[in-house]
Amino acid sequence: MSLAQSIRDLNACLMQARQNGITVLDISKNANLNDFKQLQKAQIIQNIKVLMRKLAEDAPEELTPVISRLGNARDITTVSLILDKIANSAVEAKKSSYELSRKVPSAIRDALLADLREVQLCLNAGANRSSVILCGRMLETALHRKYYDVTGNDLLEKSPGIGLGNIVAKLSEKNISTDPGLGNQIHLINQVRIHAVHQKQNDFTPSNAQAQAILLYTLDVIEKLFK
Repeated sequence: MSLAQSIRDLNACLMQARQNGITVLDISKNANLNDFKQLQKAQIIQNIKVLMRKLAEDAPEELTPVISRLGNARDITTVSLILDKIANSAVEAKKSSYELSRKVPSAIRDALLADLREVQLCLNAGANRSSVILCGRMLETALHRKYYDVTGNDLLEKSPGIGLGNIVAKLSEKNISTDPGLGNQIHLINQVRIHAVHQKQNDFTPSNAQAQAILLYTLDVIEKLFK
């Protein structure tokens, strides 16, 4: 079940609770559970609790802080307010999420995903220079792997200090075909990274929009390398 579906189901159950005059998530110990209406209310409350647990299971990791608040909710109004925040957070998370190509080799996938998660944290925190530096690291990882896949030679072992430009040159020497314009994309990412890393006469601090553009370029290059 998707997160969106879980939110819809829980909202529907909360509406049902209001229609039946339910305000809290506990049935009184003194309630007569032989009474049909009391049993109906108990079932609705049970359904809400099940759906709350399901929502926690379906939610992505970045929504954990707001999802965790559901566990402390004791009344219908609180659950509704938290659910609204979850829905809004889910929309924002979707806007700012980036995906790694599924064709990336398993040998480097975990490393790239770890860097990608950190880049997104940097972007969200406004640490734009750090995000660009990490993009350069992701690109190096991908290019090293591409060279190894084609030649069987590990540049990390033989030339550990080799730069991005030299890796691209070596790929060209081996007549490794890439999409038109890919070299220009790599050069752009590398130049922005260099200006972000090294001290220059005029300090360069990329804007958040520029940093996001570099990440998109990086992910595009990686996808084209392993298409």
